[in-house]
Amino acid sequence: MIDLRYAIQTEDKKVYELKEQLTTNRDNLKKSYLTQKPIILFATNNHSDVLRKFKLHFDLLLIDEVTQSTEPSVLIPLSQSSKLIMAGDHHQLPPTVFLKNKNYDDELDPNDERIRIQSYQILSLSIFERLFNHVDNIFLNQQYRMNPLLIEFLNKTIYTKTPIICSDLVNQYHYTTSLFNSPLIFINHNSPEIKSYVSEEFSPSKAEYHNPQEVKIIQQLVQKYIQSGISAQDIGILSPYTAQVRELNKVLEPYNITAKTIDNFQGQEKKIIILSLVRSNTSGSATQRLGFLVDERRFNVAITRFQYELIIIGNQDTLSSYEEYFDMYDNKTKQIYYTSLLNYIKDKGLFITDLSLYLKKNITFEQAKKTTSASAINQQFQRQLQEKIEINTK
Repeated sequence: MIDLRYAIQTEDKKVYELKEQLTTNRDNLKKSYLTQKPIILFATNNHSDVLRKFKLHFDLLLIDEVTQSTEPSVLIPLSQSSKLIMAGDHHQLPPTVFLKNKNYDDELDPNDERIRIQSYQILSLSIFERLFNHVDNIFLNQQYRMNPLLIEFLNKTIYTKTPIICSDLVNQYHYTTSLFNSPLIFINHNSPEIKSYVSEEFSPSKAEYHNPQEVKIIQQLVQKYIQSGISAQDIGILSPYTAQVRELNKVLEPYNITAKTIDNFQGQEKKIIILSLVRSNTSGSATQRLGFLVDERRFNVAITRFQYELIIIGNQDTLSSYEEYFDMYDNKTKQIYYTSLLNYIKDKGLFITDLSLYLKKNITFEQAKKTTSASAINQQFQRQLQEKIEINTK
Protein backbone atom coordinates (compact mmCIF):
# COMPACT_ATOMS: atom_id res chain seq x y z
CA MET A 1 0.00 0.00 0.00
CA ILE A 2 2.86 2.35 0.88
CA ASP A 3 4.60 1.62 -2.41
CA LEU A 4 1.39 2.33 -4.35
CA ARG A 5 0.85 5.63 -2.54
CA TYR A 6 4.46 6.64 -3.23
CA ALA A 7 4.08 5.69 -6.90
CA ILE A 8 0.93 7.82 -7.22
CA GLN A 9 2.63 10.79 -5.55
CA THR A 10 5.60 10.43 -7.88
CA GLU A 11 3.36 10.39 -10.95
CA ASP A 12 1.38 13.38 -9.65
CA LYS A 13 4.64 15.29 -9.25
CA LYS A 14 5.62 14.46 -12.83
CA VAL A 15 2.23 15.65 -14.09
CA TYR A 16 2.59 18.88 -12.11
CA GLU A 17 6.08 19.49 -13.51
CA LEU A 18 4.84 18.83 -17.05
CA LYS A 19 1.99 21.33 -16.55
CA GLU A 20 4.45 23.91 -15.25
CA GLN A 21 6.71 23.34 -18.23
CA LEU A 22 3.75 23.60 -20.60
CA THR A 23 2.70 26.91 -19.02
CA THR A 24 6.25 28.24 -19.29
CA ASN A 25 6.53 27.18 -22.93
CA ARG A 26 3.16 28.72 -23.74
CA ASP A 27 4.12 32.00 -22.04
CA ASN A 28 7.45 32.11 -23.87
CA LEU A 29 5.66 31.55 -27.17
CA LYS A 30 3.14 34.33 -26.41
CA LYS A 31 5.86 36.75 -25.36
CA SER A 32 7.97 35.98 -28.42
CA TYR A 33 4.99 36.48 -30.71
CA LEU A 34 3.77 39.68 -29.05
CA THR A 35 7.19 41.35 -28.93
CA GLN A 36 7.87 40.64 -32.61
CA LYS A 37 4.61 42.07 -33.96
CA PRO A 38 4.51 45.83 -34.69
CA ILE A 39 0.73 46.04 -34.15
CA ILE A 40 -1.30 44.12 -31.55
CA LEU A 41 -5.10 44.04 -31.31
CA PHE A 42 -6.64 43.26 -27.93
CA ALA A 43 -9.64 43.92 -25.69
CA THR A 44 -8.82 46.25 -22.81
CA ASN A 45 -10.41 44.00 -20.18
CA ASN A 46 -9.76 40.49 -21.47
CA HIS A 47 -6.04 40.87 -22.10
CA SER A 48 -4.92 43.19 -19.32
CA ASP A 49 -3.32 40.26 -17.45
CA VAL A 50 -1.19 39.45 -20.51
CA LEU A 51 0.01 43.05 -20.76
CA ARG A 52 1.09 43.10 -17.13
CA LYS A 53 2.60 39.62 -17.13
CA PHE A 54 4.92 40.23 -20.08
CA LYS A 55 5.53 43.92 -19.25
CA LEU A 56 4.80 44.96 -22.81
CA HIS A 57 5.33 48.60 -23.71
CA PHE A 58 3.65 50.40 -26.60
CA ASP A 59 4.79 53.51 -28.42
CA LEU A 60 1.17 54.25 -29.25
CA LEU A 61 -2.12 53.02 -27.79
CA LEU A 62 -5.23 53.49 -29.96
CA ILE A 63 -8.57 52.71 -28.31
CA ASP A 64 -11.73 52.59 -30.42
CA GLU A 65 -15.25 52.97 -28.95
CA VAL A 66 -13.51 54.27 -25.84
CA THR A 67 -16.67 55.90 -24.48
CA GLN A 68 -17.95 52.41 -23.68
CA SER A 69 -14.88 51.55 -21.59
CA THR A 70 -14.65 52.22 -17.87
CA GLU A 71 -11.65 54.24 -16.73
CA PRO A 72 -9.97 51.32 -14.87
CA SER A 73 -10.06 49.14 -18.00
CA VAL A 74 -8.33 51.88 -20.02
CA LEU A 75 -5.76 52.75 -17.36
CA ILE A 76 -4.20 49.27 -17.46
CA PRO A 77 -2.94 49.42 -21.08
CA LEU A 78 -2.41 53.19 -20.81
CA SER A 79 0.11 52.65 -18.00
CA GLN A 80 2.26 50.72 -20.48
CA SER A 81 2.04 53.16 -23.39
CA SER A 82 3.87 56.36 -24.32
CA LYS A 83 1.06 57.99 -26.30
CA LEU A 84 -2.70 57.61 -26.38
CA ILE A 85 -5.25 58.20 -29.15
CA MET A 86 -8.90 57.73 -28.22
CA ALA A 87 -11.74 57.42 -30.72
CA GLY A 88 -15.36 57.64 -29.67
CA ASP A 89 -18.50 59.73 -29.38
CA HIS A 90 -19.62 60.86 -25.93
CA HIS A 91 -23.05 61.54 -27.41
CA GLN A 92 -23.44 57.76 -27.64
CA LEU A 93 -23.67 55.08 -24.95
CA PRO A 94 -21.38 55.19 -21.89
CA PRO A 95 -19.84 52.17 -20.11
CA THR A 96 -22.34 49.64 -18.81
CA VAL A 97 -22.13 49.61 -15.01
CA PHE A 98 -23.84 47.15 -12.65
CA LEU A 99 -23.87 47.92 -8.94
CA LYS A 100 -24.60 44.90 -6.78
CA ASN A 101 -26.63 45.36 -3.60
CA LYS A 102 -25.01 44.05 -0.44
CA ASN A 103 -28.25 42.34 0.57
CA TYR A 104 -30.64 42.82 -2.27
CA ASP A 105 -33.53 41.20 -0.42
CA ASP A 106 -33.49 44.16 1.98
CA GLU A 107 -34.43 47.77 1.44
CA LEU A 108 -31.47 50.10 0.86
CA ASP A 109 -31.02 52.78 3.49
CA PRO A 110 -30.47 56.36 2.22
CA ASN A 111 -26.71 56.21 2.79
CA ASP A 112 -26.38 53.02 0.74
CA GLU A 113 -28.35 54.58 -2.11
CA ARG A 114 -26.18 57.72 -2.00
CA ILE A 115 -23.04 55.58 -2.24
CA ARG A 116 -24.52 53.63 -5.15
CA ILE A 117 -25.30 56.84 -7.04
CA GLN A 118 -21.81 58.21 -6.42
CA SER A 119 -20.25 54.91 -7.53
CA TYR A 120 -22.30 54.94 -10.71
CA GLN A 121 -21.32 58.55 -11.44
CA ILE A 122 -17.63 57.66 -11.15
CA LEU A 123 -17.66 54.39 -13.10
CA SER A 124 -20.04 55.44 -15.89
CA LEU A 125 -17.91 58.44 -16.87
CA SER A 126 -15.44 57.34 -19.54
CA ILE A 127 -11.91 58.70 -19.66
CA PHE A 128 -12.79 60.13 -23.09
CA GLU A 129 -15.57 62.28 -21.66
CA ARG A 130 -13.53 63.27 -18.62
CA LEU A 131 -10.63 64.52 -20.76
CA PHE A 132 -12.63 65.83 -23.73
CA ASN A 133 -12.38 69.52 -22.81
CA HIS A 134 -8.83 69.30 -21.43
CA VAL A 135 -6.80 67.75 -24.27
CA ASP A 136 -6.47 68.33 -28.01
CA ASN A 137 -9.30 66.76 -29.95
CA ILE A 138 -10.31 66.44 -33.58
CA PHE A 139 -13.94 66.10 -34.62
CA LEU A 140 -14.40 63.79 -37.62
CA ASN A 141 -17.62 65.38 -38.78
CA GLN A 142 -18.05 63.77 -42.20
CA GLN A 143 -20.10 60.58 -42.18
CA TYR A 144 -20.83 58.00 -44.86
CA ARG A 145 -23.91 56.15 -43.59
CA MET A 146 -26.97 58.16 -42.68
CA ASN A 147 -29.50 59.87 -44.88
CA PRO A 148 -29.17 63.69 -45.09
CA LEU A 149 -32.69 64.02 -43.69
CA LEU A 150 -31.63 62.45 -40.38
CA ILE A 151 -28.40 64.45 -40.26
CA GLU A 152 -30.44 67.65 -40.48
CA PHE A 153 -32.42 66.54 -37.41
CA LEU A 154 -29.29 65.53 -35.46
CA ASN A 155 -27.63 68.88 -36.14
CA LYS A 156 -30.68 70.67 -34.75
CA THR A 157 -30.81 68.59 -31.57
CA ILE A 158 -27.75 66.60 -30.45
CA TYR A 159 -24.81 67.86 -32.53
CA THR A 160 -25.61 71.58 -32.32
CA LYS A 161 -22.05 72.60 -31.38
CA THR A 162 -20.28 70.26 -33.81
CA PRO A 163 -22.56 69.71 -36.84
CA ILE A 164 -22.24 66.56 -38.93
CA ILE A 165 -21.51 66.86 -42.64
CA CYS A 166 -23.06 64.38 -45.05
CA SER A 167 -20.67 62.90 -47.59
CA ASP A 168 -21.52 63.41 -51.26
CA LEU A 169 -21.31 59.63 -51.59
CA VAL A 170 -24.37 59.23 -49.36
CA ASN A 171 -26.39 61.54 -51.59
CA GLN A 172 -25.53 59.33 -54.56
CA TYR A 173 -27.30 56.32 -53.11
CA HIS A 174 -30.34 57.96 -51.55
CA TYR A 175 -32.60 54.96 -51.54
CA THR A 176 -36.01 53.84 -50.35
CA THR A 177 -37.71 50.47 -50.64
CA SER A 178 -40.96 49.60 -52.33
CA LEU A 179 -42.71 49.66 -48.95
CA PHE A 180 -42.04 53.27 -48.00
CA ASN A 181 -41.04 56.23 -50.09
CA SER A 182 -39.26 57.90 -47.18
CA PRO A 183 -36.11 57.26 -45.13
CA LEU A 184 -37.85 58.18 -41.84
CA ILE A 185 -41.05 56.38 -40.87
CA PHE A 186 -43.03 56.30 -37.63
CA ILE A 187 -45.80 53.72 -37.10
CA ASN A 188 -48.14 54.75 -34.31
CA HIS A 189 -50.24 52.46 -32.08
CA ASN A 190 -51.89 52.63 -28.65
CA SER A 191 -51.62 49.00 -27.49
CA PRO A 192 -50.36 48.86 -23.89
CA GLU A 193 -46.99 47.56 -22.79
CA ILE A 194 -46.76 44.46 -20.56
CA LYS A 195 -44.67 44.73 -17.41
CA SER A 196 -43.16 41.82 -15.49
CA TYR A 197 -40.51 41.35 -12.82
CA VAL A 198 -37.43 39.15 -12.69
CA SER A 199 -34.88 38.55 -9.95
CA GLU A 200 -31.26 39.15 -10.87
CA GLU A 201 -27.96 39.31 -9.04
CA PHE A 202 -27.64 43.04 -9.60
CA SER A 203 -31.27 43.98 -8.98
CA PRO A 204 -33.75 42.86 -6.32
CA SER A 205 -36.77 43.30 -8.60
CA LYS A 206 -35.91 44.28 -12.14
CA ALA A 207 -38.86 45.34 -14.28
CA GLU A 208 -39.05 43.98 -17.83
CA TYR A 209 -41.23 45.36 -20.60
CA HIS A 210 -42.51 43.97 -23.86
CA ASN A 211 -45.24 44.93 -26.30
CA PRO A 212 -47.04 42.14 -28.22
CA GLN A 213 -48.60 44.57 -30.71
CA GLU A 214 -45.20 45.83 -31.80
CA VAL A 215 -44.03 42.24 -32.25
CA LYS A 216 -46.98 41.65 -34.61
CA ILE A 217 -46.25 44.84 -36.55
CA ILE A 218 -42.59 43.91 -36.97
CA GLN A 219 -43.46 40.40 -38.14
CA GLN A 220 -45.82 41.93 -40.70
CA LEU A 221 -43.15 44.37 -41.89
CA VAL A 222 -40.48 41.68 -42.21
CA GLN A 223 -42.84 39.52 -44.29
CA LYS A 224 -43.55 42.45 -46.63
CA TYR A 225 -39.88 43.35 -46.95
CA ILE A 226 -38.90 39.77 -47.80
CA GLN A 227 -41.76 39.51 -50.31
CA SER A 228 -40.66 42.75 -51.97
CA GLY A 229 -37.15 41.39 -52.55
CA ILE A 230 -35.22 42.78 -49.59
CA SER A 231 -32.56 40.41 -48.24
CA ALA A 232 -32.96 39.32 -44.61
CA GLN A 233 -29.32 40.23 -43.93
CA ASP A 234 -30.12 43.87 -44.78
CA ILE A 235 -32.78 44.15 -42.06
CA GLY A 236 -31.92 45.01 -38.45
CA ILE A 237 -34.45 44.77 -35.60
CA LEU A 238 -33.69 46.75 -32.43
CA SER A 239 -35.38 47.36 -29.10
CA PRO A 240 -34.18 48.88 -25.83
CA TYR A 241 -35.69 46.03 -23.79
CA THR A 242 -34.31 42.50 -23.47
CA ALA A 243 -37.79 41.03 -22.91
CA GLN A 244 -38.97 42.52 -26.21
CA VAL A 245 -35.90 41.16 -28.00
CA ARG A 246 -36.72 37.67 -26.69
CA GLU A 247 -40.30 37.92 -27.95
CA LEU A 248 -39.16 39.24 -31.32
CA ASN A 249 -36.64 36.45 -31.84
CA LYS A 250 -39.38 33.86 -31.37
CA VAL A 251 -41.18 35.12 -34.49
CA LEU A 252 -38.09 36.17 -36.47
CA GLU A 253 -36.33 32.80 -36.42
CA PRO A 254 -37.95 31.58 -39.70
CA TYR A 255 -36.55 34.65 -41.47
CA ASN A 256 -32.97 34.18 -40.20
CA ILE A 257 -33.09 37.60 -38.56
CA THR A 258 -31.91 38.16 -34.99
CA ALA A 259 -33.23 41.10 -32.98
CA LYS A 260 -30.78 42.88 -30.68
CA THR A 261 -30.88 45.47 -27.94
CA ILE A 262 -29.81 49.00 -28.81
CA ASP A 263 -26.85 48.73 -26.45
CA ASN A 264 -25.57 45.58 -28.17
CA PHE A 265 -25.86 47.14 -31.63
CA GLN A 266 -23.72 50.23 -31.09
CA GLY A 267 -21.07 50.48 -33.81
CA GLN A 268 -23.07 48.35 -36.26
CA GLU A 269 -25.38 49.22 -39.15
CA LYS A 270 -28.00 47.78 -41.49
CA LYS A 271 -29.61 49.08 -44.64
CA ILE A 272 -33.03 48.94 -42.95
CA ILE A 273 -33.56 49.35 -39.21
CA ILE A 274 -36.88 48.63 -37.48
CA LEU A 275 -36.94 50.07 -33.97
CA SER A 276 -39.45 48.81 -31.38
CA LEU A 277 -39.72 51.31 -28.50
CA VAL A 278 -42.18 49.17 -26.45
CA ARG A 279 -43.36 51.78 -23.92
CA SER A 280 -47.08 52.51 -24.14
CA ASN A 281 -48.83 53.78 -21.01
CA THR A 282 -51.01 56.61 -19.77
CA SER A 283 -49.60 58.03 -16.52
CA GLY A 284 -46.49 58.57 -14.40
CA SER A 285 -43.34 60.68 -14.38
CA ALA A 286 -40.99 60.88 -17.36
CA THR A 287 -38.79 58.04 -16.11
CA GLN A 288 -41.83 55.97 -15.09
CA ARG A 289 -43.48 56.31 -18.51
CA LEU A 290 -40.36 56.12 -20.68
CA GLY A 291 -37.79 54.29 -18.56
CA PHE A 292 -34.29 54.53 -20.00
CA LEU A 293 -35.70 55.71 -23.33
CA VAL A 294 -35.14 59.19 -21.88
CA ASP A 295 -31.37 58.80 -22.26
CA GLU A 296 -30.15 61.03 -25.10
CA ARG A 297 -27.22 58.71 -25.83
CA ARG A 298 -29.36 55.60 -26.24
CA PHE A 299 -31.76 57.62 -28.39
CA ASN A 300 -28.84 58.74 -30.57
CA VAL A 301 -27.51 55.21 -31.08
CA ALA A 302 -30.99 53.85 -31.83
CA ILE A 303 -31.80 56.23 -34.67
CA THR A 304 -28.36 56.32 -36.33
CA ARG A 305 -27.89 52.63 -37.26
CA PHE A 306 -29.61 52.72 -40.67
CA GLN A 307 -28.36 53.42 -44.17
CA TYR A 308 -31.60 53.62 -46.16
CA GLU A 309 -34.71 53.41 -43.97
CA LEU A 310 -35.52 53.81 -40.28
CA ILE A 311 -38.93 52.53 -39.16
CA ILE A 312 -39.83 53.47 -35.58
CA ILE A 313 -42.77 51.75 -33.88
CA GLY A 314 -44.28 53.30 -30.77
CA ASN A 315 -47.06 55.18 -29.01
CA GLN A 316 -46.77 58.87 -29.85
CA ASP A 317 -48.80 59.92 -26.79
CA THR A 318 -46.39 58.13 -24.45
CA LEU A 319 -43.24 59.18 -26.29
CA SER A 320 -44.22 62.85 -26.45
CA SER A 321 -45.59 63.04 -22.89
CA TYR A 322 -42.43 64.74 -21.58
CA GLU A 323 -39.73 66.90 -23.16
CA GLU A 324 -37.29 66.82 -20.24
CA TYR A 325 -36.48 64.83 -17.10
CA PHE A 326 -34.30 65.07 -14.00
CA ASP A 327 -31.25 62.78 -14.06
CA MET A 328 -30.50 61.91 -10.43
CA TYR A 329 -27.08 60.47 -11.35
CA ASP A 330 -25.90 63.70 -13.00
CA ASN A 331 -28.09 65.84 -10.74
CA LYS A 332 -29.45 67.98 -13.56
CA THR A 333 -32.39 68.34 -15.93
CA LYS A 334 -31.94 66.87 -19.40
CA GLN A 335 -33.88 67.03 -22.64
CA ILE A 336 -35.95 64.22 -24.15
CA TYR A 337 -35.94 64.29 -27.96
CA TYR A 338 -38.90 62.09 -28.97
CA THR A 339 -41.35 64.98 -29.32
CA SER A 340 -38.90 66.79 -31.61
CA LEU A 341 -38.33 63.63 -33.65
CA LEU A 342 -42.05 62.91 -34.06
CA ASN A 343 -42.73 66.47 -35.19
CA TYR A 344 -39.82 66.25 -37.61
CA ILE A 345 -41.09 62.98 -39.09
CA LYS A 346 -44.60 64.41 -39.46
CA ASP A 347 -43.11 67.35 -41.33
CA LYS A 348 -40.47 65.65 -43.50
CA GLY A 349 -40.92 61.89 -43.14
CA LEU A 350 -43.83 59.46 -43.11
CA PHE A 351 -46.21 59.15 -40.13
CA ILE A 352 -48.49 56.07 -40.29
CA THR A 353 -51.48 55.48 -38.03
CA ASP A 354 -52.82 52.33 -39.73
CA LEU A 355 -50.08 50.10 -41.17
CA SER A 356 -52.39 47.50 -42.75
CA LEU A 357 -54.37 50.18 -44.57
CA TYR A 358 -51.19 51.91 -45.72
CA LEU A 359 -49.71 48.69 -47.11
CA LYS A 360 -52.91 47.84 -48.99
CA LYS A 361 -52.88 51.23 -50.69
CA ASN A 362 -49.17 51.63 -51.37
CA ILE A 363 -47.37 48.27 -51.59
CA THR A 364 -46.16 47.36 -55.09
CA PHE A 365 -44.10 44.21 -54.33
CA GLU A 366 -41.48 45.32 -56.82
CA GLN A 367 -37.94 44.52 -55.82
CA ALA A 368 -36.23 47.63 -54.47
CA LYS A 369 -33.52 49.14 -56.63
CA LYS A 370 -30.52 51.22 -55.64
CA THR A 371 -29.38 54.02 -57.92
CA THR A 372 -25.80 53.07 -57.14
CA SER A 373 -24.77 49.72 -55.69
CA ALA A 374 -23.28 49.56 -52.22
CA SER A 375 -20.13 47.91 -53.58
CA ALA A 376 -19.64 50.72 -56.11
CA ILE A 377 -20.11 53.29 -53.36
CA ASN A 378 -17.57 51.51 -51.19
CA GLN A 379 -15.05 51.31 -54.04
CA GLN A 380 -15.46 54.99 -54.83
CA PHE A 381 -15.13 55.90 -51.15
CA GLN A 382 -11.93 53.84 -50.85
CA ARG A 383 -10.47 55.56 -53.94
CA GLN A 384 -11.26 59.02 -52.57
CA LEU A 385 -9.86 58.10 -49.16
CA GLN A 386 -6.63 56.82 -50.73
CA GLU A 387 -6.31 60.03 -52.77
CA LYS A 388 -6.63 62.11 -49.59
CA ILE A 389 -3.99 59.99 -47.84
CA GLU A 390 -1.58 60.41 -50.76
CA ILE A 391 -2.12 64.18 -50.80
CA ASN A 392 -1.55 64.49 -47.05
CA THR A 393 1.64 62.42 -47.13
CA LYS A 394 3.28 64.42 -49.92
